[in-house]
Amino acid sequence: LLGVDCYWVNGENSFGFTCLWARGLPVWRMQYFGFCRDKAVMPFLKMALQRNYERKIFMGGRGPAILNNLPDGENSDLTYQNTTAPESNFSRFRGFDQITGENGEVKYCHDYSGGFIIPRS
Repeated sequence: LLGVDCYWVNGENSFGFTCLWARGLPVWRMQYFGFCRDKAVMPFLKMALQRNYERKIFMGGRGPAILNNLPDGENSDLTYQNTTAPESNFSRFRGFDQITGENGEVKYCHDYSGGFIIPRS
């Protein structure tokens, strides 16, 4: 199994995709697009994503439903939210995630979708 994650940034806009390959063929993908108006939130985003990866929780390939009030006091003014469509699962999903600041200002937001791309037999 091979995983590839590619992304591009153009000013505050960004997009990318993640693809899982098995036996030389792509079998699963996720694409995402949106914006980041404050690059200082990126370490917080990576921490949110890592939380679900470490716990083997799948919520659209993104982070937890909500993350804030961190015990170390860092990023205490930020809130990460991930909302998936009700029917979402590993084989087919869609949703969006965002980071807001203390005053509710959206600093980062991405729409995403994906699922299996295995040919039907």
